[in-house]
Amino acid sequence: MTAVRKTYAHIDIAKFILAFFVVAIHVRPFDNWENPTVDALFYSAAAVAVPYFFIASGFLCFARDEENPWKTGGQRARRQAKAVLELYLIWTLIYLPIIAFGSMQDGLSVSEAVIRFAQGTIFVGENIWAWPLWYLLALAVALAVVSLFARFAATPRGLAVFATAMLAAGAGLNILNHAETLPVAIAPLVDGYFDLFYTTRNGLFEGLFYVVCGVILGLNQHVVGQLKAPVIALIAAIPYLGCVMITPRPRRLSAQYLPSAFSL
Repeated sequence: MTAVRKTYAHIDIAKFILAFFVVAIHVRPFDNWENPTVDALFYSAAAVAVPYFFIASGFLCFARDEENPWKTGGQRARRQAKAVLELYLIWTLIYLPIIAFGSMQDGLSVSEAVIRFAQGTIFVGENIWAWPLWYLLALAVALAVVSLFARFAATPRGLAVFATAMLAAGAGLNILNHAETLPVAIAPLVDGYFDLFYTTRNGLFEGLFYVVCGVILGLNQHVVGQLKAPVIALIAAIPYLGCVMITPRPRRLSAQYLPSAFSL
């Protein structure tokens, strides 16, 4: 059976609208209003923006009418992961002069700047004055994991369980990271993770969960179209799980971009 390629104009319209919300998240236009109600309402609505882009990516890889959308969708996810990774590397190079200037502004030596750049690029997806790039690395990692499951697992059920477990694990790591004290046995593991990855807002703990939500919706696209409004509203609330369970900045780290363990 030949795959039928569909167009989803409503998804593109939503992307266009939510792109402004993503910009607003970084610009923070209501911070000077001193109105906590407006601030809370806006950022509650904006919280769905980035998760939506993850979900849409997973959906579009698997929402096809074909004989085995699970396997062929996995192949598309692998190709998309490669394309997104290439895009991430290109944008990192574009940002490189800005990153270098930011490193100079922070008074870093050449060796410190190189180490921070390597760690930020490989493990975090962020660098000095280049924080938005985390999304591209997280999406590439999440799509790569999805493609591996599609290749070796017979059904997407295991992927859904794994993604949910990783979201819970990320939340657990954050709880431990915010604890005043930790047992001696696990403190080095928790601190070591955050020293290297800095946050759980990445393609394994948060991005993967969102992408897999899109995968499940794509594989069940015909059923989704028949759902009632309350169920759709419940599905729409899913993106808030990551926002609630995953925090972008761990408290135990210093205000500097990278922990002291990587300073020279």
